[in-house]
Amino acid sequence: MARPQIAKTTVCDSRECRRTNLLVRGTHIEFVSVEQVRRVGRHKLDYYAMPSDAVIPAEFVLVQDTSGEVLRRCDFYIVRAKSSGTIVPQDTNDKVLRDAEDYFRGGRRLSTTNVDIPNGPWHRLGKIQFIRYRRWGHAKGFYEHEYSPTVALEQTGRGSIAWRLPLPNGCQVDSRGFGWP
Repeated sequence: MARPQIAKTTVCDSRECRRTNLLVRGTHIEFVSVEQVRRVGRHKLDYYAMPSDAVIPAEFVLVQDTSGEVLRRCDFYIVRAKSSGTIVPQDTNDKVLRDAEDYFRGGRRLSTTNVDIPNGPWHRLGKIQFIRYRRWGHAKGFYEHEYSPTVALEQTGRGSIAWRLPLPNGCQVDSRGFGWP
């Protein structure tokens, strides 16, 4: 992904399936576990002294339903990006598209990708202390955020490999990125 993106997905529950937009918050995702911090020490913003111990393949993206209408707003998914195109967001009633314009501030042309959000089951891999990722748009660059308190990273392998990062209720994530935890 070389520019700001929206992800399109279909999410089904027992009653219906809904096509929805998700905000692509980042690419090149890496994690530093609590165990890694214990081993090497806490060295914020130092990739050499505190290397990531979970590096997600480059074709995966970090997505969020900022509206909370289809998926829980504090759940973040790391899923494979499948294809891309370009859209011009027209629907000012779509909260995710409004949030994308605020997050990227790069005009109204966004690239799109298709993703699948697995239903699970989700299995806990461990506790995460730091997330590292690349973001696009007006604040493009590599970012690192320390979770305090730490959060769980979950994985599913049913159908396709994906990861979920369920943050606590009341999480604060906005156009600047992760705020709390």
